[in-house]
Amino acid sequence: MARNSGVAYVEVAPCAPLGKRGRDTYTYFVFKDDDVGIGSVVKIPFGKRMIMGVVTVLDVQKPSYPTKQISSITGVALTALQIRYAQWIADMAHGGFGFTARLFLPPSFAKLKSHAQLRPPSPPPSPRIGRGKATAIIEKNPDTRRNMIATLVRVRTGQTLVLVPEVAMLDGYKKTFAVEIKNNTARVYHAGLSQSEKKEIWSAADSGQCQIIIGTQKVLFLPFNNLVCVIVDEEQNESYKLWDQYPRLYTVLGAETLAHLAGASLVYGSSHPSLRLLHAIAEKKCEALRNNPVSAHVEIYPFSFEDKKWKRIMPDELGSKVRMWARARKHVLLLFNKKDTAELKKSLFRKMSVSAKEHIYIGTMGILTNPPRKQFDYAVWLKPEWTLRAIDYRSAERARITVARMAGLTASHDVFLGTRYGDVAKDVFALSEEVWREKTYEERRRFHLPPYWQLVRLTIRDKTRAKAYARAESVRGMIDVLLDAKKSNTVAYGPYQELGAKKKEVHEYHILLSGILEELIPLYKELPIDSADVAPYRVV
Repeated sequence: MARNSGVAYVEVAPCAPLGKRGRDTYTYFVFKDDDVGIGSVVKIPFGKRMIMGVVTVLDVQKPSYPTKQISSITGVALTALQIRYAQWIADMAHGGFGFTARLFLPPSFAKLKSHAQLRPPSPPPSPRIGRGKATAIIEKNPDTRRNMIATLVRVRTGQTLVLVPEVAMLDGYKKTFAVEIKNNTARVYHAGLSQSEKKEIWSAADSGQCQIIIGTQKVLFLPFNNLVCVIVDEEQNESYKLWDQYPRLYTVLGAETLAHLAGASLVYGSSHPSLRLLHAIAEKKCEALRNNPVSAHVEIYPFSFEDKKWKRIMPDELGSKVRMWARARKHVLLLFNKKDTAELKKSLFRKMSVSAKEHIYIGTMGILTNPPRKQFDYAVWLKPEWTLRAIDYRSAERARITVARMAGLTASHDVFLGTRYGDVAKDVFALSEEVWREKTYEERRRFHLPPYWQLVRLTIRDKTRAKAYARAESVRGMIDVLLDAKKSNTVAYGPYQELGAKKKEVHEYHILLSGILEELIPLYKELPIDSADVAPYRVV
């Protein structure tokens, strides 16, 4: 073994899930002539296995206990921007830095050397101020919106990131940037690519060869060389929120933070803007370059007494219209958010010819993302109450956005609703956009909800309900003490269990925080909780 004088000690964050109350980094040794810097990706012995890790601190003091040697040093290093971004995600989602950093690693290390390795190993710099006010392009025609975005992109020098919520939406951008894709200055990135394709795009982004990168959520973790613009298209789409895997990132918030840390400009695209974006425009935090949203005309068909008596799956009056349209060779989009459509088809298709049936397209929400044709003559939403009556403060907004998406697929922008709860539907759709918006803003302001405040749901788990509740009560006590000391405007609710939660071996309790995110993260990141979910998909 080499002499101690030739050995240096470094802190490494293992790219593996660690205990929430355990250590985040471990000390390893390397030889002083090894090329190791902050952000270097290394292979380390961890227990009985070999895993990847990221160097976080150099030249630490020799510990009193025996240390292991770093097994190998890859030619890859995280950039200063990636390190800072990974730390923000780890703090925001209450996860370890190393486990979060694994999101930023290339798909393969074979014959790969990053440009970050050539930079001096220094701590990440402070975030720069964003380049100007955020802008929004609200345009119902997707081709027009993409062309306006392309015009903005082409006048910039540096790298531009274009985010879309669904893989199916990438096809439009492939056509818009066909010339740039052909000469390799623009690339499309998503989880469905092969390892070799991902690796190639990773290298192109790191070297700066690729100037335009279009993709879904995973594109946020690429090693950008000179990021100058971040574009979030269809910002209102629910698919931007991850709810079933770490870090449960709200991609719109993630894109905003990445743009802030990189000092890049921020552009939103939308066919029907969210209340969050409209509020930012009203508060002069965002400038609308274009404001031409989808406007839907809604007709409501409630179930009659006879419909309920005979247990019809669709109002008979609306069903007769759908059959009439289909027989007239009109294309009808029917949204029925239930996979089992046998009963619906049996009722709807009675006494219809085969050719007429082919003009009715039945599907769940997925049909709006990847429709079987470009345009329909009519759009029907059957039982919208599954969205309207959801116990969530966003249910009405989600319903209006869904109707707007359906209207955008029709020439007339007419949408027909078949519902058992006509009064509920009228409360949402009988109001004009302006009146409904002001009513909703007032409700959210009164109850401390977005867009005025950010929500974070903290989760505490344990093997028994009693232990989970006791831990949750303890955490709530800690939060109350911190809030009293800081005299913050933050509001805490709970602990509570999720309504209708399925039986699990591990019991969960939640605490909901409402406040300014920059104040919330320091409040909960050191608490003994199991996970944190910013902008949670559900809050009850």
